[in-house]
Amino acid sequence: MPSININATVTVDLITKATDLLSFPFQVLDDNSNAVNFSGYTGAKMTVKDNELLNEIISFSSTGSTFSGNTYSIDISNRNVGAFTINCNSLAIQADEYQYDFQIYNGNGAKTTIMQGKFIVMDSITN
Repeated sequence: MPSININATVTVDLITKATDLLSFPFQVLDDNSNAVNFSGYTGAKMTVKDNELLNEIISFSSTGSTFSGNTYSIDISNRNVGAFTINCNSLAIQADEYQYDFQIYNGNGAKTTIMQGKFIVMDSITN
C-alpha cells in the first residue's frame, strides 16, 4: 500500500485506464512516518473535474455514488490508521487529463483536503 506523508495537502497524480477496475489503497502518515488517526471523521469524497472551475465529471464517496451504471466509492473503515481505498467497478470516463481533490469531513461538515493532483485516464491498448 502506498504511503502519503502529510503535513499539508500533498499533490499526488493518479494514473489509470479507461473502463478498468480501479482500486487505489493508500495510507496517510505524519512527518514521523506514524499513521494519522482520522477516527473523528465520518466521510470522504474525491471529486474529478476537467479543471477546478468546471462541474464535476465523477465523484467517489464513502457513501458510494453511481455514474453510467458504475459505482464509485471510498472505503474509510480503516481511517483510524490513516488508510483509505478509492474504488470503482469500471471507470466510465473518456481518456483525458483531469484534476481531483480528496477530502475527508466530520459530522459538523468541517473538511480537510488530504491530497490533490492530476487524474490521468489513459486508453486501453488491449480490447
